[in-house]
Parts: sequence; C-alpha cells; structure tokens
Amino acid sequence: MSGNPQLNDRRVHAEDRIVLPAVRNSADRVWLLIPRHDDTARDFLEGVRAGLADAKIEVRTMEHDRGDLFDIIRATREIISLEGENHILVNLSSGSKIQAVGCMMACMMFNGTGRVRPYYAEPEEYHRRDGPFSTGVREVMPLPQYTVQIPPPLLVNTMHIIRNNGNRIRKKDLLNRLQEAGLVVMVSDAAVRVPETPDVLVVRGREHSMETAGLSRMTGSIIDPLIRWNLVRTEKVGGVSGSP
Repeated sequence: MSGNPQLNDRRVHAEDRIVLPAVRNSADRVWLLIPRHDDTARDFLEGVRAGLADAKIEVRTMEHDRGDLFDIIRATREIISLEGENHILVNLSSGSKIQAVGCMMACMMFNGTGRVRPYYAEPEEYHRRDGPFSTGVREVMPLPQYTVQIPPPLLVNTMHIIRNNGNRIRKKDLLNRLQEAGLVVMVSDAAVRVPETPDVLVVRGREHSMETAGLSRMTGSIIDPLIRWNLVRTEKVGGVSGSP
C-alpha cells in the first residue's frame, strides 16, 4: 500500500499514531506534512523517521503552513497527484484539528478514482503529563469516503482568467485570453488532428468564420457550464435601440 500522507504535530501522542498505523497497513511509503519554517518539531520528526526506518518504510516530506486550511489542502493534493495510481491512506488523527479538516476536504475533492481513503487511529491509552497525550493505537478506523464535486480543469482555469481581469470580461476578450493560455485551440484545417482534453477545448471551423465558431463552442462548453455551477453570470452591454 503506497503513499500514506501523515500529519505532523508537536504532541507526543502523534508519534505512535503515525508509525503504528503505517506498520499495520503495510505501507510502502509515508508522507509527512511538516510545518514550513518551523524547527520546533525537529526532534519529533526524527523520532518518527527512526520508527518508520525500523519498519523499512520509506519517508518523504511535504512542507505546508499548518495554520492555513487552503495550504493544507494544497499540500495533500500534491501528494495525491505525486502518488499517481497508488492507493493512499490519509491519517487524520495525528495533527491539529485544522490539519484534519484540510486533509479530509482534500480526500473529498481529489478522489475521483476512489483510491484515497481517510482513517482515524484510536489511541490505546490516554495520560496526563503537563497536558493530555496518548500511547499506542487501539484501532485503525476507516472513515466514510464522501465526495465534493469540483469543476473540471478547463472551467477552473477560465475562472482564474476572469478573476485576473477584475472579475469582468467581454466574451471576445475571454476567447482571446483562452487562446493565449493554450486552453482553446482554433483549427481551420479538418485534416489537422489536435486532441481535446479536459484542459483544452479544440474549435474546428472555416477560416472566415473561425471567431464565430470559437464563441459558439466557448459559450456551450465553458460559459454555460460555469453558469450552471453558479460561478458566473452574463449580461448584455450596449446593443441596438430597444434591446435590454
């Protein structure tokens, strides 16, 4: 079982709740999310590394801002992407609450193949020594695999363009920007084969009517879906006398 993103924390109990579940799940590799520009957890990190090394489990790290929900989601998404088609178990029990929320959201948003599974490691015992901590792991409990629908890449990239234009742009200008970004490819020669992907819209048409064809495809394949997602709205500007 490959690529288990694990969470880092300063609390003593997190070490067992990282190492023991990885061993029980026969992990090939563990990813540690470590706080950026923070050396206070260095000793803890070395302890986790040593425990995983004893079990002959590879360790990789990904830096993140442990207090930034969106950066936690970003870091977890990068790990999921780097692990390709591997099965991924995400430990939600060994970090802070915001880290657990961020990683769970990433599991819900970026699990199109169903290969990402969150879990919670229940500790064996709780103690008090200048604050609560725990030892051991009683049970590794899989959590429900909920999903959150997100727009496809082409729509997301289009939204970036609209936002960078002050959240307002004319259709013709948007089509030009999409072409400049390589998100829309205009092909007048039917013999030219350009593959259409979730990231790129291919428009085919006659040379003299290419812009019309581009606007039509963009409206049907990009703008209308964005409206259905409730991410944009359109309005008429100017027009002939008597128009809205």
